[in-house]
Amino acid sequence: MIAALLAVHALAQDCNRPPAETSKVSSQLFAAYEADQKDRKDKNPDTAKNDSGRQAEVRKFMGKGWVCSGLDHYHSAVVLMHSSKADDVAAAYEHAKAAMAMHVPQGPWAVAATFDLWRVSRGMEQNYGTAVGQVKGRPCLYPVAADFSDADRATYGIEPLATSIQRVLKMAGETSDETTMRDLEKRGLVCRLDAWK
Repeated sequence: MIAALLAVHALAQDCNRPPAETSKVSSQLFAAYEADQKDRKDKNPDTAKNDSGRQAEVRKFMGKGWVCSGLDHYHSAVVLMHSSKADDVAAAYEHAKAAMAMHVPQGPWAVAATFDLWRVSRGMEQNYGTAVGQVKGRPCLYPVAADFSDADRATYGIEPLATSIQRVLKMAGETSDETTMRDLEKRGLVCRLDAWK
């Protein structure tokens, strides 16, 4: 928690958005977030291309020090977490920590999800079980650290690992009474860990 507060303090010190820009920038970040979510809900085939533009917009505001409010940080985190660039995912994690420290209700979930992606982007096992990828056109769950418990997940509002496994099975059009990583592995539904660029 102290690290999150220090991150917020550092990000707040960098906030130099002119007051006249506050509403405009917050609205643009919210619009980028909403478009990100809509593309995913609608399974838009242009999502990756659209993500690139939204992420560039967030990086522009970050560069100016104009991501300031808790919701600005949350919206930025969600947009950047869908990047395939390790630096963007690291920035998403910092924004998520700021959102949580600023008491955005979705902040804890964003911290867990971006932390998982941050670890995966560095070739490490995730903790919370939120990072899902693709292998041969099928969904897969990135490997999960065995020593991380469902009680740890619940602290950040994350569902039990068995529920995440069931979701991946359902996305793949499969069912199973066994909800273990071993079962996913047998079915070829565990992603390979490789550090991202």
